[in-house]
Amino acid sequence: MTLPEEAPCCLCDVEAGDARPMLVKQAKFCIKSICQSSSHPCDNNTITVTISPTTEIVKGDTVTLTGFGGAVAPSGAMQLSSDTNDHLHFVGSSSDQTQGLGEWAVAGANQVLKLLVDKPLECSGQYVFSFTVKNPQKGQSCKQISISSGSILSAPMDVQPECGILCVDTRLHDQAHRADICRPVLPEYNLYQVGVHCSSF
Repeated sequence: MTLPEEAPCCLCDVEAGDARPMLVKQAKFCIKSICQSSSHPCDNNTITVTISPTTEIVKGDTVTLTGFGGAVAPSGAMQLSSDTNDHLHFVGSSSDQTQGLGEWAVAGANQVLKLLVDKPLECSGQYVFSFTVKNPQKGQSCKQISISSGSILSAPMDVQPECGILCVDTRLHDQAHRADICRPVLPEYNLYQVGVHCSSF
């Protein structure tokens, strides 16, 4: 038997020979991008996530995002939002079935967002949602965020150059790094602030 070498009509990561019978690739997130709205100390920072899996993620599975070092938020329920109601695919936990929530957990120096799937995420479907944390007082380098879910192995997320939710603010002079996750610029004196003092979240 001659094996077909042409690539199938697939989702992503298509290579010659993919159409050979019973070749099954490891499930992955074809799209796994992330960006933030602010890089300023103590500022509210809206994190926006876009994902698209190459397999169905069924009800009861958990999508986990890790690596939000320095992000400040209380442990427990994390409110999600989305212009397209994509956030309603998730609930807070098995004990809190409120749609549109995630669970924020602190594990040592690592902050984790767990998303319990309530409505299945379809194969090749694209889902966009946001949540808000507070930046730390001290400046820091950007963090590498990773994502995983069930049979989908942990992989680093890609930083979008633009979030699409960035407000017009003359303080955003650090344009080259404003999408770096949880990367506050160093405190400074300017027309808008004198020093930096973080209030409680």
